[in-house]
Amino acid sequence: MHLKHRVVNVGTEPLIYSLSIIRYIIDNFVSASLRQLIDESRNFIYFDGDNITFVGTLYTPTRIRNIYNVRQLMDFSMVYNKAKHVGARLEHIMNIMYDQTAEWALFVDAFCPALSGTDAAICVIQHQLDVAASYCKKSTQKNIDVNVIFSDNELAKCVDVTLSQINMLIDIDLLALIETMYDYATSAFAIIKRANVDRHLILPVESKVNEARFWLHDIFSKVSGGVILLAPYDVLSRITSVYIASSTAIEIVHSLLKPS
Repeated sequence: MHLKHRVVNVGTEPLIYSLSIIRYIIDNFVSASLRQLIDESRNFIYFDGDNITFVGTLYTPTRIRNIYNVRQLMDFSMVYNKAKHVGARLEHIMNIMYDQTAEWALFVDAFCPALSGTDAAICVIQHQLDVAASYCKKSTQKNIDVNVIFSDNELAKCVDVTLSQINMLIDIDLLALIETMYDYATSAFAIIKRANVDRHLILPVESKVNEARFWLHDIFSKVSGGVILLAPYDVLSRITSVYIASSTAIEIVHSLLKPS
């Protein structure tokens, strides 16, 4: 029983946490971006002489991109670093970029040396106050006292304006997101199949994995070029279905292997 418990810690708990990170991405970025597409698409119509069609609602890009201000992303920087700690790499799902040509970006290397891509962007998010204050003071002094910043009205105003200009482009690959959720479910299924568990207890897990596979295939069968031939609302609904099926499969496996 002790050995079985060790298998759980190595196998299912990282999957549970990794999927919780996926849920965070869906709730905070994917859902908002797809709903924005729905709202914006109402402005794009096609008239064939008889009927008006809202063209934008008919398909969804496989990659969604949106701009967020750095102050909106502090929580995500902590989520991202925790994901790396448990081995849940997110680079194949999402990329984060900032404008390296902006004047404030000249001060990034002082706080984020030898970093590039998403890691550099995450570092900027974590050191946003340092970067903004350094830009305003034209100094690369590290660990600037927050009290010093806000005791100087002109400096505080400059920092506030600079922070409002530090934006991040978040690029999410919806297909990779869906595949990753399904991969987590199949990993959990593989764990339970190797364990000494009665077959009838494994059937609910298999059912949920098959459900996740069904929705995955449903979406991938509708991919053409860089778009999914489904409305954003339908894509979001299917992503949610894959998540629910995958998370249920993992939770069942975790409960079956939990020591009594």
